[in-house]
Amino acid sequence: EPEPVTQPTGCEAYRHLVAQYDWNVETMMYAMNLESSCNQNAVGDDRVIAGVYAPSCGLLQIRTLAGRPDCETLKDPATNIATAYQIYQSQGYRAWSVLH
Repeated sequence: EPEPVTQPTGCEAYRHLVAQYDWNVETMMYAMNLESSCNQNAVGDDRVIAGVYAPSCGLLQIRTLAGRPDCETLKDPATNIATAYQIYQSQGYRAWSVLH
C-alpha cells in the first residue's frame, strides 16, 4: 500500500514558490516565518510610517507603497513572493527588518 501523498502545511506550503527565484531559499523561508508566521492574510504596519500610510501585507509583509500591488493582491502567495523578489533585487535582504 503506497503512502498517501500529503500536501505540505505551514511555511512549507510556500517553499515551491520561494524556490522559483535566485535568492537564498532558507533565508526567505525564515523571513516569511518571522514576518507573518506564514499567514498569507497577515496585515501589519497598519499605521503611518515616515509620513506614509502603507500597510504591510501577506507572507513577506510587503508594504503597499506606490507602484506596488494593493493589500488584497499581496495576500496572494505567488504575487507576494514575486513582489518580494523584485524588492530583493533592488534592496537585498536589508528590505526585511527581521533579517538585519
